[in-house]
Amino acid sequence: MTGVRRVQVLVVGAGRAVLAAGHHLRHAGPALASVPAGRIADRLGARSPVLVLAAGVAALAPKDLRGSALGLLATAQSLGDLAASTVAGILWTAVSPSAAFAYLAAWMVLALAGLGTAARR
Repeated sequence: MTGVRRVQVLVVGAGRAVLAAGHHLRHAGPALASVPAGRIADRLGARSPVLVLAAGVAALAPKDLRGSALGLLATAQSLGDLAASTVAGILWTAVSPSAAFAYLAAWMVLALAGLGTAARR
């Protein structure tokens, strides 16, 4: 192997090593921070939005219809998940991944606006 070839191999190998190390370091921070952040959220009383929604439905539904109300909630959530996944998949395939994410982000903004409106009442 010539001197130039050795340098090329070393440069390419070092570049790959730096790329791999950067990739792992990029993901290490959020992964290491997730456990302490979760513990802090638990201490502050943060709860899953799904559990809060189920608790709200259980509190508002008449006692004899509570099980049916929770079943209806689960059905509505499942159908919403199916519809969102189907439309996002079609957009991802037919248009672009960016279009799928934009579609889902628009629904999240609408849900957040609805939550803000409901919280003010």
